[in-house]
Amino acid sequence: MNTEITPWRVTISLVVVGVLCTALTQLIPKEGFQIAGVEVNFYRPFFQPRDTTKQGIADAEAFLEGYNSILAEDSLSTNEKTFDEEKADDELLEERKKLLRIQRGESGIKNLDLFFIRAESAKEKGTRLRVLHYGDSQIEGDRISRNLREKMQQLWGGNGPGMVTPVEVVPSSAITSSASEGWKRSTIYGQKDKTMLHNRYGVLGSMATYTPEVGKQYRLTFSPSNMSFSRNRQFSNASLYFSVPDSAVTLSVFHNGVEIDKRVLPDSSFFKKISWSLPSSTESFELVFEGGPAECYALALDGGAGIQLDNIGMRGSSGTIFKKINREQIKKQLTDLNPGLIFLQYGGNTVPYVNDTLAAENYGDWMKSQILYLQSILPEAAFILIGPSDMAYKDGDEFITYPYLVPIRDALKKTALETGCGFWDIYEAMGGKNSMAAWVAADPPLAAADYVHFSPKGATKVAELLFKALSDEYENYRSRSAQPDTINTEKKAL
Repeated sequence: MNTEITPWRVTISLVVVGVLCTALTQLIPKEGFQIAGVEVNFYRPFFQPRDTTKQGIADAEAFLEGYNSILAEDSLSTNEKTFDEEKADDELLEERKKLLRIQRGESGIKNLDLFFIRAESAKEKGTRLRVLHYGDSQIEGDRISRNLREKMQQLWGGNGPGMVTPVEVVPSSAITSSASEGWKRSTIYGQKDKTMLHNRYGVLGSMATYTPEVGKQYRLTFSPSNMSFSRNRQFSNASLYFSVPDSAVTLSVFHNGVEIDKRVLPDSSFFKKISWSLPSSTESFELVFEGGPAECYALALDGGAGIQLDNIGMRGSSGTIFKKINREQIKKQLTDLNPGLIFLQYGGNTVPYVNDTLAAENYGDWMKSQILYLQSILPEAAFILIGPSDMAYKDGDEFITYPYLVPIRDALKKTALETGCGFWDIYEAMGGKNSMAAWVAADPPLAAADYVHFSPKGATKVAELLFKALSDEYENYRSRSAQPDTINTEKKAL
């Protein structure tokens, strides 16, 4: 037998193997199969028709560019266009506007109006008004919040990064911070700290503490971040939220290396607050603790009259943690902060684990109980619930939206409308179904390769769209406030 290897024999062999493999992929079920517990799957051959139900927006940048026309009233209408073309453009413009709007009922309108009244009053009277931006890892490290803060402070005044956690796990663009050896961070969300024997966490859902050693100092140092906007780097007031559960603590405070305060902190199991006016621009702000231990919940770095927006990222949280925090503790802190507006950006950590519509509806009900709880503490605060952004998983050789993301979005929207909150649909603003793949594919990318989190540029885009939605509501409020109605009556009451 002639077994000589020749080019034509190799070619024929490759063709035969290719045909057999192609035929085999056609016989394999789309969902694959298992052999001895091992899952076997094949990618779709290049010539197999694409499942059009999986297609999303083709180009994220081109889709987002379409929002720019909303900024100009007549950018889509020219004398050169036919009537039909102008009508089509107007319809497209209206559809894009719907994607950006904050959806709310009558009570939601009233609550947002009250926030706008308070924001204007703070700017005019030289006071401060807090805005809390709660969320999961999508906003961690001041992502989204930094741009939203900058735009809100440009509109209503204010400076500084707001509240920051004493011990960071992810570097933040809001502030540069460091902690000396011995500090430990505990949270009410994520992996439970079994050594923490109480639930007296702060409004950030976390605390920093240490186990004291005789003669040892425990330092927390903060300085303006070069990554932040100029307004963010300017703060003239610092406030420490803390408690001393066991024995007294000596606290020394240094501003730009100069000691500006030294005091003994009294024993207290519940929240206390100390504030300092800073004499000049800050290069460094340092807290030095001896004795104790102390439990530190937050440091607020504020400045100027107007908005103070706090970034509160909770990695791994689905937003159902507020009722787990000691009620007296969280009530005292929230009442002291007295925020005018609270953003709740959750749902992403629930999406991968929901397998039916009932589970999605149950999650909406859990969030409803959290919101009603917060509203009972803060009856004058406005709330805007932000649902999950698009998230994708790999199906064959494509990345597609998780199957129950939309039911979760719908459940959260229902919750928002039933509780008098606004609802902003980040999923639709991105482009809807399967849009995350286009955000990842953008150049430069608007989202990370995990098909879940936004890139810095993508986070900036999201902040711009959210602020546009909020500023549109503000313009609507200003139009209504020009009329002699209840809005002006509420203004006079402040």
